[in-house]
Amino acid sequence: MFRLLIVDDIKIVADGLMDMLRHNMAAQLELFKAYSAFEALDVLSGTKIDIVLTDIKMPVKTGIDLLREIRGQWPRCKVIFLTSYNDFEYAKELINQGGFEYVLKTEGDERIVQVIGRAVQTLNAELRNMELIERAQTDMDRAKSTHRKEYALEMLEGIHKSEVSRRQQFAYYHIPLAADKPVFVLIARMDGWKELMNVSDRTLLLYAVSNIAAEYFSASLYFLHTPFERTKLVWLLQPRQVDLSDEEAWKRAARFLYGTLETVQETCRELLQLRISFLLGRRPVPWEELPDKFQSLLFMLKRGIGFTSELLLTDEEFLQLENSARGGKGTKSNSIHPLLYGQFSLLFDYLHSSRKEPFIDLYRELLELVAKQAATNEYAKVEAYYFLASIFLSFLNERNVMTDLHAKFDLSPLFVLDPGNIHDDFGAYFEKLANLIFESNLSETNEKTNRIVSEVQQYVHHHMHEDISLPRLGEVVHLNPSYLSRLYKEMTGLSISDYIIEVKLIKAKDLLRNSHLKIHEIAQTLGYNSSIAFIRFFKKITNMTPLEYRESLQA
Repeated sequence: MFRLLIVDDIKIVADGLMDMLRHNMAAQLELFKAYSAFEALDVLSGTKIDIVLTDIKMPVKTGIDLLREIRGQWPRCKVIFLTSYNDFEYAKELINQGGFEYVLKTEGDERIVQVIGRAVQTLNAELRNMELIERAQTDMDRAKSTHRKEYALEMLEGIHKSEVSRRQQFAYYHIPLAADKPVFVLIARMDGWKELMNVSDRTLLLYAVSNIAAEYFSASLYFLHTPFERTKLVWLLQPRQVDLSDEEAWKRAARFLYGTLETVQETCRELLQLRISFLLGRRPVPWEELPDKFQSLLFMLKRGIGFTSELLLTDEEFLQLENSARGGKGTKSNSIHPLLYGQFSLLFDYLHSSRKEPFIDLYRELLELVAKQAATNEYAKVEAYYFLASIFLSFLNERNVMTDLHAKFDLSPLFVLDPGNIHDDFGAYFEKLANLIFESNLSETNEKTNRIVSEVQQYVHHHMHEDISLPRLGEVVHLNPSYLSRLYKEMTGLSISDYIIEVKLIKAKDLLRNSHLKIHEIAQTLGYNSSIAFIRFFKKITNMTPLEYRESLQA
C-alpha cells in the first residue's frame, strides 16, 4: 500500500478530496492531508510519502516551492498538481521540472482518481525494476565472490604474475592487500569431519571458521582467504596501518598471527566442536614466490601433519621437527616421531592416486627410518606394522576389493592382533601387496580408458550429422575436453579431430560410390552446414571435388 498526501490551503477542499479518495481508493492508499506547504513538509520529514496531490497556488510557500523541496529530498515521490484553467500552461511547465501530472479542477473526481491510479502503476513498475536491479546486483556480488575465490586460487597456482594485473584485480574484487608488498601464507585444515556431514554443512562450517578467524585477524591484519580441497582454507595476510617496508612491523605481525591462531583453535573447538590444524609460513614472501611457498606448505601439511589433530606449526618449526624425526642432532626420543605418521599417511594418497614410484620411494625411506628407531625401541616395528596395516585395510575397504584380492593374495597378515606373530621382515610383504594393487589399478585404468575410446568412436559413427565437437564428446564421456583430447591421442596415436576427419572421409567416399544422394544431401549426412564446406573438406584431402571423385569411379 502506498501513501498519498493531500495539500491544499482551503480546508474544505482538502477534506473533500480526503473523503473522495477514502471512498474510491482506500484499498490502495494510506491517506494524509496538510493545509499548507509547511505542514506538508512536516509530514514528509517524518513519513515516507509516495504521492503528493497539491494545489499550485498557496500563500507564502506555493506548490512550486513544495515541488523543489520534494525533488531534492524525495526524488521518487510522484507530485500531482491541481490547477485552474488559467494556470494550464504553467502546470505543463511544472511537469518538465519533475512533476508527475496535472489535473484541472474542472475535470472532476474521476480524472483525479485516474491520474492517481497511473501514479500507483508507475510506482509499482519502479519497484519491480528496483527489485530486478537489486537481484541482479546480488547475483553480481555473488558471482564476484565466486570469481574472487577463483582468482585467489589462480594466484596460488602462479597464473597471475604481473603487478599491474594484481593492482587492477585487487581494485575490482575489493581485495585490501598491497599488490607490491609480500604476504604471509597460512593454511588451515579441518580435522575430523563428521562422517555423515553433508556438503552444505561442511561449507557452512568453513564459512564459520573464516568468520571466527576474521574476527581475530581484522584488527591488525588485512587478508584474503579462500577454501580449497573441501577441508582446507588458505589466507594471504599483511599487517595493517604500518609501513610495509619496516621489517620490525612484519616480525610483530608474525608474532601476533602465530599467537592468535591458538585462540582461533580454542574458539572453533568450543563454538563449532571442530578441531583445526594450522601451518604458517613464518616469513612473508613476494607475490612471485607465492605459488612455491603455498605448494611447500601444502606438502608439509600432507607429509608432516598427517592424521595429527590440532597441530599448530610454522614451516621453520616443521623443518626442525622433521630433522629430529629423522634422527638429527639433539634428538632424544626412542619412539616413532609423530611427524613420521604424517609421512606414512601420505602413502595412502599415493595408493589412492595410483602413483607407484613415489609410493615405493617413500615406503623404503620410511622403513629405513623405522629400522633406525627399532635399534633402540623394540616396539617401533610393531607400531609401524599396525599403521601400514590400517592404511592398506582402509584403501581395500574403500575400493570394496577385499574379497576379490583375497582370492589372489593372502591378506591374513593384515588382521594380526598379536604383536608376537608379526614377522620381522614385514616390509617385503607390504611392498608386494602395494605392487599388486598398482597392477590392478593399471589394468582397471586401461580397461576404463579403452571403454572411453570406444564410446567416443561409437558416438562419432552414429551421430556424424550432429554436434561431434570436442566439448560435446567430453560431455558424452563425462571428461574435461582437454583431458579427453590428451587421453585419446595417448591411447590411439591420433587426435580426435584426425579420427573424425578419417571417419568422415571414409563415409563420404562410401556414399559417393554406393548411393545416389546429391552432394548437398551427403554434406548434411556428414554434419556440414553447407555443400561448400563439404566440398572444401573433401578437396583438401583428396585433391578433387566430390563430384570429380564420383565421376572418376564411373570412368
